[in-house]
Amino acid sequence: MKNFLKQLEAWGTALKDDPFLRARLRLVVLNSAILIGFIGVSFFIFRYNYKLLFIIISAGTILMNYMFSAETLAPIRQIVRAQKRFIADSSHELRTPLSIIKINTDVALLEGKDLTTKEAVRTLESNLEEVDRMSKLIENLLKLSYYDAKPVEVPFSKIDLSKIVKDIVEKTNNIALTKNIRLSMSRAEPAPIWGNPTAIEQLAINLIRNAITYTPEGGRINVSVSNRNFGYCQLDVRDTGVGISEKDLPHIFNPFYKAEGGDGIRSKSSSGLGLTIVKKIAERHKAIIDVESAMDSGTVFHVRFPKFG
Repeated sequence: MKNFLKQLEAWGTALKDDPFLRARLRLVVLNSAILIGFIGVSFFIFRYNYKLLFIIISAGTILMNYMFSAETLAPIRQIVRAQKRFIADSSHELRTPLSIIKINTDVALLEGKDLTTKEAVRTLESNLEEVDRMSKLIENLLKLSYYDAKPVEVPFSKIDLSKIVKDIVEKTNNIALTKNIRLSMSRAEPAPIWGNPTAIEQLAINLIRNAITYTPEGGRINVSVSNRNFGYCQLDVRDTGVGISEKDLPHIFNPFYKAEGGDGIRSKSSSGLGLTIVKKIAERHKAIIDVESAMDSGTVFHVRFPKFG
């Protein structure tokens, strides 16, 4: 008890003349040099200014709720904006070939009897090309919608990645030959993964077709599948094409994004959805995609799938 009184005496002596403390005291009760009590002004603040205090607390609560709501709604707003942009891009991509078909048909009708057979054939070929372009776009839109659906709609089983990719290389070889591109498969190790065979076929087709699109005549495309010792199987698609610029690289998986080639011209034959579908399929299979590229130096896509078993 004596120690407590000594500590209290020391505290009172030290603080009785403190200006900060005195500014906040209404009445100081002293016994000699010892501070033995005080009456604070906090009672009066609460009694007379409680309405102001209530307003401050309410305003603070509203502000905090607004900040939390804004942060929570930000991803939703981003999704809505992305959907609007996707719809606008889809409409634009469909409108372009329709406009070309209409212009070609109008010109042919204006020419009438003066239209030569050669010109008529050229018009029909152009219209057919645009119809094929629209068909490819619609097909890709449907595929994108399919791979965006619930996981239960896509059945999975144990499959051999090498076997599927090897079949796709053989099927797409004729497309490569039309551009005098050498398409080869340098490695095909047994690679068991858990996946959907149709989806994996689509992923391989899109990667190889993308390589063919952006590889000039006389170029080379090499495909390989390896069974790694780190718990995954890897698909590599390497081309000697025009490459992807550093500014384009982060956006190549966005819908309708078409990276510029080495000549600065965007590919007309690409729908802009192929790599988006590749990304969706990879995500479904818990696969990781890495891309290495530089302008005029070719591109390599690495897709790593978790190994099954």
